Amino acid sequence: MHYQTENWPLWDEYETLYARFRKGRPESELVDLADVNGKEVLSLCGGSDKIAEVCLERGAKIVMVVDSSKGMMAKIQPHIEYVNYDVHEFLCMYYKQMLDVETVGDNPEPFDVVFCRQAINYWFSDRSSRLLFDVMSPGGVFIFNTMNRKVEKFPGVREYKLDGRSYVEVNYMVDDMIYHLQACDGCKPHLNAFRWITSEEYHNQLEKFFDVEETIYGPASIYVCKKK
Repeated sequence: MHYQTENWPLWDEYETLYARFRKGRPESELVDLADVNGKEVLSLCGGSDKIAEVCLERGAKIVMVVDSSKGMMAKIQPHIEYVNYDVHEFLCMYYKQMLDVETVGDNPEPFDVVFCRQAINYWFSDRSSRLLFDVMSPGGVFIFNTMNRKVEKFPGVREYKLDGRSYVEVNYMVDDMIYHLQACDGCKPHLNAFRWITSEEYHNQLEKFFDVEETIYGPASIYVCKKK
């Protein structure tokens, strides 16, 4: 199930609204964990992300970026293939294309390395994990980062200044859904919603298909998942 809210901002507005998150940890932090030279790389929910650019700089053969929002992919870069799809729909489509024996020779290649930066909560499920496994090459690596601390059930407000702008963030939880409001001067506010997923759920589902290593960095975790 896909939980992402509609009306995502354009990529430049997103860069401004979510500046604190974008600057918190570098994109290279995830790319450093895999050899992408000469590899087929997939970036999930990566429309505004710099991961694709870092991968190309390090010699990736092909980088495909999937995002459900066209506006997030407005900053089109050469040598990067952009696909405007929901992640689950894309994985289904790609898997079916790989199995299409009538187009042998034109079939898409399986991915050697897959990244998902701060966005796995929008699409993660047992079925999506299986589909991801199916479109990866033998020994392929899936790397992602995500929050590891549960949000409180009552709204928490954070105010701060960054790069000359005033910001307000509101977080709270209803049932298993996290709601996040991001606002700053000069930009329309953005309300976002995604499912809370525990470390145990990630391990239980992913370990059916991958060898999983989790490294904790304060309130966030990085997972390196090697295809079995």
